[in-house]
This record gives sequence, structure tokens and C-alpha cells, in this order.
Amino acid sequence: MCDCVEKIIELLQENCGDNEAKMNGISFCIGNNNQIQTFMTGSYSFRKKTKTGEFYKNKTTDSVVFSFCPFCGEKYNFGDVKTT
Repeated sequence: MCDCVEKIIELLQENCGDNEAKMNGISFCIGNNNQIQTFMTGSYSFRKKTKTGEFYKNKTTDSVVFSFCPFCGEKYNFGDVKTT
């Protein structure tokens, strides 16, 4: 698995001059060899429709997990991790 996320966070912290700068949308999972794997996630929001076809006032938010690194294009290897 690539280390793009770690590199990008390091560059972000370096450019901002803040060693606590963080990126949103990052998830971690523990792989088969008890190693932590880092991968990118995203989220989106939308308004559901009522039975009459109008939109509800409140938005619904959901998340997605990318299959490929958005920085280098390498396919993430989730191994036996179940994704939904």
C-alpha cells in the first residue's frame, strides 16, 4: 500500500508551519499483519425526496471509501477487511 497520505500530511504540516495540521477524510484499519493501513474516505450529503416528490428540509450525509489512492492511483489492498 502506498504512503501518499503520510507524505501529504507531512507536506501540509511543513507548509503550514503547524505540526498539528491534519487532513479530514482519512481512515485507518488494522491489516492482516497487525499493521495500520491508511486510506482516504469521502463524504457527501443530499436531500431525500418525500412521497410527493418534494425535498425534505434536512440533508442526509453518507460516506464512501475510495478503492484507489487519489494521489498516486495505486489500488488499496483491504485484504480481509469487509467494506460496506
